[in-house]
Amino acid sequence: MLLLTTACFAQALENTNIKARWDFKCKDFVIGAWWGPGATDAEMKLYKDAGFNVVMIGRYMQLDDYAHADEAVRELDLAKKYDLGVMFDTYTKNDHPWGGKAGPTDSHPLHHPASLVELQWLYDRFGQHPALIGFLIGDDQGAVSERSAACTRFLYNQPGPRLMPWLCGWIAPENLATHNNPIEDPQIYPTLYQGDLPARTLARQYAAAYAGISRRCRDLGLLFWPMFNTTRPNAELSASSRVKKHQNPPAYLPSDSLIRFPAYAALAYGAEGIWYFTYGGGALERSGPYTTDAEARQALTPLYPVAKRINHRIGLWGPLVMGRASTGLFGTAFDARQVPWPFPEDTAGQLPPEALTPPAPGKLIETMSDDLLVGILTRPGEAPLAMVVDCRASNTFGDLPEREVTLQFAPAVTGIRILEGRRGRSIAGHTVRLTLEAGGGQMLALQGKNLDSLSSEQAIYAPPPVKTPPVGWSGLTPDALAHIRAARLRIDVFGADSAPQYQAKFIDLNGHTLSRIPNNDHDAWNLETVAFAPDQFAWIRKENVLTVRTECGDAWKFRNLTLAVQLADGTWVKSNTDATVHSASEWANSEGQTWSKDGLAGPITLELR
Repeated sequence: MLLLTTACFAQALENTNIKARWDFKCKDFVIGAWWGPGATDAEMKLYKDAGFNVVMIGRYMQLDDYAHADEAVRELDLAKKYDLGVMFDTYTKNDHPWGGKAGPTDSHPLHHPASLVELQWLYDRFGQHPALIGFLIGDDQGAVSERSAACTRFLYNQPGPRLMPWLCGWIAPENLATHNNPIEDPQIYPTLYQGDLPARTLARQYAAAYAGISRRCRDLGLLFWPMFNTTRPNAELSASSRVKKHQNPPAYLPSDSLIRFPAYAALAYGAEGIWYFTYGGGALERSGPYTTDAEARQALTPLYPVAKRINHRIGLWGPLVMGRASTGLFGTAFDARQVPWPFPEDTAGQLPPEALTPPAPGKLIETMSDDLLVGILTRPGEAPLAMVVDCRASNTFGDLPEREVTLQFAPAVTGIRILEGRRGRSIAGHTVRLTLEAGGGQMLALQGKNLDSLSSEQAIYAPPPVKTPPVGWSGLTPDALAHIRAARLRIDVFGADSAPQYQAKFIDLNGHTLSRIPNNDHDAWNLETVAFAPDQFAWIRKENVLTVRTECGDAWKFRNLTLAVQLADGTWVKSNTDATVHSASEWANSEGQTWSKDGLAGPITLELR
């Protein structure tokens, strides 16, 4: 039996659609709140009204008196009254095991998640309750433990439709897939731990985290359920607190735009569920419990109606999203390269952290307004969806107005359906104008024949064709250099921070300041392209000397400086590449050649050939 079970899970790795194996009881797009309502009718009703469709019962509903089975039955019945699905939090006090007997479990001084023995007892006691959709079998997990793997196997071996084996934390998708656990629920909280950073940086961190995790989930066949933050330590949530239009920091953090953005962007990156981190009521309400409708409503904050609007809109799109894959994202935000590096051989397999590719002629999206990202969601045999997200964000509540944006799709798109419940509308042609809130989003259904060829990952990220010198080309002449049409500088950056105090980082070319260093805001390499302005073309020579200046305290590094120019006939030529890593000194990620104490790296010589 053990060998058979091991073989079964080994086969799960080969079957790259882990979630399809499970046949879940809950097939909905999950909209959940971590420590959402208390166990009162008034609070359950408010979360139902706000568009949540899943709540947690157990530990946080019962607080210091948790792990009582009779109370859990009451909570399950209360959730059923409001047609809310339930994730059962299996944590219990160490001296109060479920069913009176604890088997091997995770070590903690106060409490523990259910052991296999306890989970079996819980399943026998509550497993058939109509509100129950799954069990939280581990919180703040970095890997699938032996206990949680056993709990996963137990739930999988029950007759279907099955209850969900929910683990959340920072578990690698590959580790989940190895153990046939179908749900990736990463805790992504830039606004909790780095709330003092600029809102644009925080939004970008969300996008980068979503991109990296969601693509691996897609390839392994896991449900991607990002959990994003809606609270902060020591937030002012007293009854007398009021949001002032220009208050900084705001009484409620994140701001309205930093609640919208991670929710809507999750769909663009292929999520099939979202979780709000609303610990202790978070910023949606002040901590209860509240027993009357009046006092429960009095406890709500200005972020409650923001979440309510988000949830009701996403709830309508959820059935259309389930089972789709995000094959790629177009973007004009977060320094997405409007003018990419023109040599495909240098960029093969490389995407920016947010996985955004610029719109371009011949692509599914040809042009669109600034500060947008658009995820293309596909399912075999069906027309693609496009999830449009406004990437504007602010640290201040309510200070960014709505705006009108325009997207032009390829001519193969003959119609666009704006999906908005009963108020949806259809537009003929391939151009659409939308009104978006800051951080907001809009789902579009595209119409047309043979859109599959434009919606594949290969088509979305295919580099544009490049004209290069013919065989036997004799080299760059002074006259050709005097009549160039465009110029680019490639630079790979690592750890370049965009915070205001770290902006003073510059590239100098032949004695002129060319530009600031492109920022990537994370400790990983990504290729960036600096586009020359026309009045900077005159600075370019056949042999060029570059220096990089760091006049701030940022610790970062760069490599692979390369210069490219486009001649009058459209031909691109490039220089040699300086592959040396130039790095800040005395830094955990230092390598290669460190720059001088005054922050100067170089000189670096690039010769156009």
